[in-house]
Amino acid sequence: MALQFWKKAFNEDDWADDGYRFTPPEDDAAAFADAGGTFADDGGDDFIDESEIPAGYEYREGWVYVGENKDAVKDNYYFRLPPELKAEFKDLFIDRNKLVVARCPAYVIDGDNELFFQLIFTYIVRFRKIISIALIENLYEYLYYKFIDNPKILTRLNDKLIRVYFARRNEADNLYKCEEKCREDVAFNLEYIPDFPRNLSSYKRLVLILESGGKLAEAKALCERAIDLSLTDKTKADYSGRLEKIEKKMSLSERK
Repeated sequence: MALQFWKKAFNEDDWADDGYRFTPPEDDAAAFADAGGTFADDGGDDFIDESEIPAGYEYREGWVYVGENKDAVKDNYYFRLPPELKAEFKDLFIDRNKLVVARCPAYVIDGDNELFFQLIFTYIVRFRKIISIALIENLYEYLYYKFIDNPKILTRLNDKLIRVYFARRNEADNLYKCEEKCREDVAFNLEYIPDFPRNLSSYKRLVLILESGGKLAEAKALCERAIDLSLTDKTKADYSGRLEKIEKKMSLSERK
């Protein structure tokens, strides 16, 4: 029998469990004061016969498909992992040898892993120190295309990845990756999300990174734009106070 394909229309609130919702990142100003990929192409989906896909549906790499009885959902993410990441993924999420996150269910090979993929990035920051950046990026890439039609979920994915990069900014080129992902998320929100949050965390974090890195002119321009956009950084002085602080730094620098 031909396979029947299925695409769930996720709501924004489906990304959390038992009333848990996304919360904005903690204020990083104090934490940051002391701060100094590419995924393998597996050759495509050679087992998919596009003529078997019903009208109105489409198949995208990594999305789930359902057998004729519509009861057993099969997921093949594990089998598509690069060999160097399979052992780590199995240890963390299938065997759960480290019992990383109690609220995130175990991944089931060839099983229904919809809940796993809804929750994995919700709690990713909790175990950011024991999972490799390569595996986090692989999960992000998979989820990005899985939720490609939902901009608000995509920006939440960006926020989680940004927070992991920032927490591990002293490793390799994670600070650079954090800055670039912030830039990407800011542009994405301003372009595709008309009701983007006024306390856009990637915007604030980008300003912090630029200011700390001595890129004061760019940080100043971002603060000025934030004021024009009526953004808030959730501090008492807000972006106006941050702009004033940056301008003082620039003035002192010019005097030297």
